[in-house]
Amino acid sequence: MKYLITENKMTQVQIKWLNNKFGNLTRISNVHNIGYVDEDGNIIFFYYPKDNNVFFNYDKIWWLLDSFFNLDFYDISSLLQDWIEETYDLSGMTPVVNRGQYNYIT
Repeated sequence: MKYLITENKMTQVQIKWLNNKFGNLTRISNVHNIGYVDEDGNIIFFYYPKDNNVFFNYDKIWWLLDSFFNLDFYDISSLLQDWIEETYDLSGMTPVVNRGQYNYIT
């Protein structure tokens, strides 16, 4: 007997994974931007309040979603958008992968 997991169930699993790994980030801000950091001070994502883009750390989150769940760019973006709305009450934001410097919040 084969067991199929529905897309909705898979999304729930992915959201749960994100919350277990990144659901307790600390919000920090300065004059220009707002970021969310883990317990080691690593920036997981940040955004500029006047911009609708949320920049996600490639190594810490984007790559993990790609490798663990085999998601493509659009699936990761959609998942992260749902997650930040649900977990961090950030609606209307567009997730963007950030492969550059993450030390923007100083």
